[in-house]
Amino acid sequence: MLSQRRIGFWVAGVLAVTLLASWGWYRHVMDNPYRPDHLIRFHVIANSNSPADQALKFRVRDVLVQAMTPRFQQARDIEEARIIARTNLDYMEQLARQAIRDAGADYPVTVSLGHYRFPAKTYHVANANPGRVHDLTLPAGEYEAVRVVIGRGAGANWWCVLFPPLCFVDVQNAAGPCAGERENPPRRDPGLKHDPAKKSPEQKPFSPPDEDAAAGSKAEPAFKWTGPPAVATLAPTHRNGQDGGTILRVNSSDGTPVEFRFRILDFFAGAHGWLDRLWSAQHSPFSGNYAGD
Repeated sequence: MLSQRRIGFWVAGVLAVTLLASWGWYRHVMDNPYRPDHLIRFHVIANSNSPADQALKFRVRDVLVQAMTPRFQQARDIEEARIIARTNLDYMEQLARQAIRDAGADYPVTVSLGHYRFPAKTYHVANANPGRVHDLTLPAGEYEAVRVVIGRGAGANWWCVLFPPLCFVDVQNAAGPCAGERENPPRRDPGLKHDPAKKSPEQKPFSPPDEDAAAGSKAEPAFKWTGPPAVATLAPTHRNGQDGGTILRVNSSDGTPVEFRFRILDFFAGAHGWLDRLWSAQHSPFSGNYAGD
């Protein structure tokens, strides 16, 4: 039968391993920039499947991607990306209308921000993240997205990810059909009221795409996932020469040490000391309960 001291060590060890595993999982989740709830996708739907309408869809796509990717690169988190999307809806609509007119067509176009259903999609991002992520698969489900509908919106559609910006990365091997796909009506952001005839106070005037983004196929992949992983260690602390408990010491991505103190480990450490003293008292040769070997 295991002694109480060994049981205490086993309990403390299991707790330490559990805490370290939980911390590693938390870091993995928080360091992943491609979480579904932290994405804004981009969806362009053609008027029809005719060759001319499909070519027009790609023309509108290219203009919007080239104009908006540099702006989304400035977003530090999903909230800033949402602000960029909302304040540029009219601007994107103007760009799309201009692209349609330049192509000699006369279709209406709408640009909206909402939540829409998407099939599963795989993005090959090895060039953007060498040695880190080779394939990014987004499962089927509902995503926040900027949607562009050209004309009747009855043709094949195209999508990418606006934030984090992946629209310059080649997209291959879609896991679901997209030609002629008709999706559920959009569920718009309840806090967003978009009136095409009224410009937002923060609306930026119509202007051509940035020269750097206009390079198109020569542009570098827009998003790079970098940064060394965190290193975590358990260490005892001492105050005035006495044991001060147990901490979890973590080196952040910028090298700054961060320390976390766990009261549960301190509790078990104290309980272990109490059990040790109790065991010693019960088996002391001066105790009446001592029974010998």
